[in-house]
Amino acid sequence: MVVPAPDPQRILDDVTRLRSAGSLCIDASSMIICNKAGILDPLGACCRLFTVEAVLAETGYTDAPVLLLPAPNTFTPVAPEDSLARALSAADRLLLAGAHAAGLPLVSDDRALLAAAAAAGLVHFNALMMLNLLFAHGAMDGAGGPLEVRRLLLKAGRYHRDVVAYADAVRLAISAGAIGAQSAAAGRAARAGRE
Repeated sequence: MVVPAPDPQRILDDVTRLRSAGSLCIDASSMIICNKAGILDPLGACCRLFTVEAVLAETGYTDAPVLLLPAPNTFTPVAPEDSLARALSAADRLLLAGAHAAGLPLVSDDRALLAAAAAAGLVHFNALMMLNLLFAHGAMDGAGGPLEVRRLLLKAGRYHRDVVAYADAVRLAISAGAIGAQSAAAGRAARAGRE
């Protein structure tokens, strides 16, 4: 079976979103996967991570680099399709409502929560894309070898090949942008040196 090429405009949009991400909401599945891959702490150092108390309790983490969103009674419920709503846990519904209320992208590896985020119009990513966020922010140095982190994310996340291909295409676009930016800066410096 031939895997269709990812949409170039979607890739560029996601690169822009990853580069501009300063805060994210994260669910239990992605916290656990990022922690297993050794990037939860670097991710928390790179941007502010938010969750709800019920989600944090699901992880069992007491020292995760996350901030708690306000009390649930301050959220306006998000009403995804009935079939999506039934598939979400109470904690996931709270997190979805919190992300929606705060206008923050949602990080999840739960398919039902990702589908609900899409239905609610939220920007959403999985843990594999958080490796790309670290690349986009130049924060991979302290997070271990990128290939090893990728291997650990793939092992923990069990991603479909289309998801992996898309994440790889985004990472290539980030790398090409960094190389392009370095080349442009070198060209400006060379021109300035000739003047």
